[in-house]
Order: sequence, then structure tokens, then C-alpha cells
Amino acid sequence: MIKNLIFDFGNVLIKYDAEGYATELAGGDGELGAYIYKKTLLNNRVWVDFNLGLYTENEVISVLQADVEPQHRDLLEKYVRTLDLCFKQYDEMLPVLDRAKSLGLKLYLLSNFPKETFERTAPRCPVLEKLDGMVVSCYIHMGKPKKNIFDYLLDKYSLKADECLFADDTKVITDAAERFGICSHTFTTAKLYTEFLKKQGVF
Repeated sequence: MIKNLIFDFGNVLIKYDAEGYATELAGGDGELGAYIYKKTLLNNRVWVDFNLGLYTENEVISVLQADVEPQHRDLLEKYVRTLDLCFKQYDEMLPVLDRAKSLGLKLYLLSNFPKETFERTAPRCPVLEKLDGMVVSCYIHMGKPKKNIFDYLLDKYSLKADECLFADDTKVITDAAERFGICSHTFTTAKLYTEFLKKQGVF
């Protein structure tokens, strides 16, 4: 029986378009926006470690700037320092969470997120106030899809894997959670997520 719902943050509990925001900062230049996005969030060698709290924001900017042309370094810095502004409330998820709470389900966050960005984003996201607990990668130096971060969440809140349902917008991560014994849904929309909950007998 599912008693706990676990959520990723970006594009699950809140919406964001990181590449679109880069293009916005680039004055509408889609090619430059895609370039800045590729050199930051898609730089798996660096951004993954940033999510794990292994770089400060100042440090990661210095490392990332070294990999772009000098004329784009100021834009890259502005992008990293203001990335929180691309996160918007996902209104369609609010009634889903309210219904879950009314049914007695517990709600948790499990997210890969850089520290400074999360701390600027969180105060603008009242959806987080609906949660019963949070685990964010940067504070514990663990990240999805590795098993240790899932185990950390389960241990911290005394949860049983077979009583949890996990939603993430990345299939590699939901596939991993399934291997760890956690029922999972690859999130696309609140509507399809709600339908999945109904099929699972949660709603």
C-alpha cells in the first residue's frame, strides 16, 4: 500500500525551462542560449559535482568560464547566478498535492540541486511548504540515480520502499528507483501523474 509520495523538484513540483531562460538572457539569440545551456547544465563533468555540493557557486562559475569564449563569460556568470528566476510555480500540481494530503499521504522531495540556486529558489516556491520532508543532493553529497540517496531518504524519514511512489521527469532515474524497489512514474504532466495514481489505487 502506497503511503508516501516522493517528488523530484524541477518539472515535477515546479516548472522550468533552463535553455529558454539562457536564450532570454542572450537577448533572444537561440543559438547563444543553447550554447550557454550546453556549457553549464549539460556539462556533466562539472554540473553534477555542483549538484553534489562539491563546488561553491563562485568556484563552478570559474571552472565553467574557462571553457567558453571570453566574450561569453559574463553571460555565463549571470546565467548561473540568476538561474533560480527560471523556476515557476506549477499550478496544476497544487490540487494533486492537496488531495494527497487529504488522503493522509506523506509528501517528500528528492532532488539534485545546487546549494545557492536552491536557497534562492525555495523561498519563492510555496509548494515546498506542503511537504513533510526534503532531501537535496547538495547538502548530503549524494545524487540520483545512485542508490545511496534513495536509501538516505528512506532512512531519514523511516520509510519503506514498497510503501513509496516516486515521480521524476528523467526516465534513467525512475528506472533506477524501480530497481531499488520503489514504484515510480516518469513525470510529464500533472494530469498523467494523477491518472497513474488512480491506476495504482492511490487516488
